[in-house]
This record gives sequence, structure tokens and C-alpha cells, in this order.
Amino acid sequence: MSTHPAATSLLTPIPSPAFPTHRRSGMTLSMHYFTSSVLWSLALIALLAGWYAVEKWGFHLKGTPMRMVADPTEFGVRIMGIAHFVIAAIFLATSPRLRMAGGWLWLLGLSAAAVLLCWAFSAAGGRQNPIALILFYMFFFIHAFRDEAYFYRIRAGKAVPPEQHTEAVLRWLQVVALCALLALLVSVISVRYSLGFVSVQENALRSLFPASWPFVMVFFATVAPLVVLATIAFARISGQQPGGFAGLVRTHRPLVGVIGGTMAILLASMLLGAWTYNLVILMHFVAWFEYSTVRIRALPRAMRQRSS
Repeated sequence: MSTHPAATSLLTPIPSPAFPTHRRSGMTLSMHYFTSSVLWSLALIALLAGWYAVEKWGFHLKGTPMRMVADPTEFGVRIMGIAHFVIAAIFLATSPRLRMAGGWLWLLGLSAAAVLLCWAFSAAGGRQNPIALILFYMFFFIHAFRDEAYFYRIRAGKAVPPEQHTEAVLRWLQVVALCALLALLVSVISVRYSLGFVSVQENALRSLFPASWPFVMVFFATVAPLVVLATIAFARISGQQPGGFAGLVRTHRPLVGVIGGTMAILLASMLLGAWTYNLVILMHFVAWFEYSTVRIRALPRAMRQRSS
């Protein structure tokens, strides 16, 4: 007689799987490459910050069309993003799925949706519209968390439980993380606003609601739906994951560490500024380059030689 995961007691100790580790750092593969993506992204930003300083103070190009790096983090996102999209397009063009009509239909449909979203973002005012900017970042963070879960499953290999509930609880974990992230950001923004701090983030949150609403009402209107959604996700995890949420943390600790680290970087925007959002986007591009190069190096030498 088979037992459902929910039948396992929440007090039942869940052993931590033996995850593969990196030979140099000794960390799990997920945490090693996450840390590497942070360091490489910061190194690129530092390099571009030097370029920014030379243009601004060395050649006095601030405010002129000659200037190339107006914002080191955004410029880093642009140059890495273009390379990321070009490589993705090459992989997409060689995908076996494009040999079938269904693959082309998906590609055309998603491409049309992407064009529509870009047009809507531009029509709404682009970066000058706080609501459009918030939706853009939220869409990207959902995408980034999903990809980190994909990297984790590949790198962890057999350490990831093969049960059917695994995929579901990992999705609900991402929901919990996003809700917690947004709730914490709104909470910090509310405290800052009550202390008299008004920045781009405070103004962006205020723009979502009528001007007559007090900030307390804005806070509860924002946080309450997040608490409800997080509660639903937590209940789903508790009902499907042996050991409940604590069992999920122990069973999938590398992914929890990566998501937690990403959330910490995003929350640091309250102290360091909104440039940390661009840092996370840059980390995402670097993570894909790391994943792709590692996979290519793992191919047999004869196959790599034929490809080149």
C-alpha cells in the first residue's frame, strides 16, 4: 500500500541528500555557481564603473551623445543581455522542436506576445512609468527563479527526489519566495516613508493607489494579498512535501540558499539603491553562460571538435 507524502508526520526527520560539490570550493554546485555569478557580475560592474569615471571626469562627457556608460549596471545588463539573446537564438534555431509544426507555432505565438509586451511597456512610458517598471522587474524575477530551479535540478542530479510532488513543491517554493520578497520590500518602504524618506521606490508604490489613501492603507492593500497567496503556497507545500516546509528546506537546501541569496541582494536595494535589481539581472545572464560552458566542456572531445 503506497503512502501519500502528506501522510508523513511534520515531525519526521528528513535526511539531507548528498549533493554534488565543486572540486575547488567544496560548495554544492548550485551555491558555487551562484556565488561565481555574483562575483563575475560585480567584477564587470566595477570595470564599467571605472569606464564611467574616465568618461565623466577624464573626458567630461557627461550629458553628451559621446558618452557610452551613463550607468555601469544598466550598461552591463545591455551588453551581456545582447550576447545572451544572440546565443539563445542560435540554440533555438538548432532545436529539434523547430523541425515540427508545433514548435514553430509556439515560437511565433511567444514572439508575438513578446512584441506586444514590449510595445505595451513603451506605450505606458517605459522606465518613466513606475507601475510598468515594477511589472517588468517582477516578470523578470519570476523568470530568474524558475531558471535557478532548472539549474538546480540538473546540477543536483540524483540528489533531487524523483517523486511526483517534487516539481510542484519547487514551484510553490518560488511563490513563497516572491511573496516574502515583495512583502518585505513593501514593509521597508512603509517604514522609510513614515520616517520621511521619499525615493523612487516610495513614489512607485504610491503611484499604484489613489493619492487620497494613507500609506498605512496602501501597505495593507499590498501586503494582504501577498500573505494570502503565501499562505496558500505554504499549505500546498505542507500537504505535499514530507516533513512540511522544514522538510523542503532540508531536502532542497541548495535551491533555498540560491533563492535566499537572491532575495538578500534585492532587499539590499533599500540601503544600496535600486542598482541591485540590475545586478540580479546581470547575474542571471552570467549564470546562463556558466551553465552553457560547463555543459559544453562535459561533451566528449570528439563531439566538441566536430562542432567547432
